Amino acid sequence: MEQVSGPHTKEEAEEAYNKDNPNDEINRDVPEWYELDQYVIRRVNGKVVGIAGWADKGDYAILGGMKSKAGSKSWKPMANKREQLIGDKPKIAGFRPKTIPLERWKQKNRTEYDWEIPPKDTMGIDEEMLANFTERYGDDFGIKKWWDLIKRRSVMSDFQWKQLIVGIKEDRFPKDRKKYVRYSNLDTINRKMVNGYLKKGVRNPEKRNQYLKGIADEMSRSSNQRYELEDRS
Repeated sequence: MEQVSGPHTKEEAEEAYNKDNPNDEINRDVPEWYELDQYVIRRVNGKVVGIAGWADKGDYAILGGMKSKAGSKSWKPMANKREQLIGDKPKIAGFRPKTIPLERWKQKNRTEYDWEIPPKDTMGIDEEMLANFTERYGDDFGIKKWWDLIKRRSVMSDFQWKQLIVGIKEDRFPKDRKKYVRYSNLDTINRKMVNGYLKKGVRNPEKRNQYLKGIADEMSRSSNQRYELEDRS
């Protein structure tokens, strides 16, 4: 039986992992700015086989602290649970794996979870934090965008689609105001089309990537006569 639970405190997670894995105890040595205070725990048949952490910084989250028992295949279920708990905000993380080649690990995160490594779009993450990651990791850190229409490869989950609907209608997505217009500023016809794509995405999950491209087109500045309102918002 498998279970991924959270959020747990750092102390709870590390104590639980060390108890069930005494020969592979947690030994995470990071600067103060990379300290994590929330974790998910994965158990299989009642035994802890992995933990993964994060720190919520308000407008974004820092990810790290992922450790799992060899062969437990814990990475994806823990990543999915952590993503669900954090919700719709950019994530930043450094990549320094111990059991897998670095380039392979970075590529896996690029292709399966849409991480941009190294990042080009900083998604509003503060400059001091970016400088911390650059100094410690060089090009081996990345940012995971919430709104990434063009590069998305995997189909969005029901949870992600629901978060997208809320985020668009609350004017939080998309964030790039140089390219896109807020939902509240859309022309009537464009807003109607966006609503239609969002509803279709609920009914036809397998076509969500197609609908995302349609939403992007309808929300682009070039498609809206009222785009100048963005410059005054």
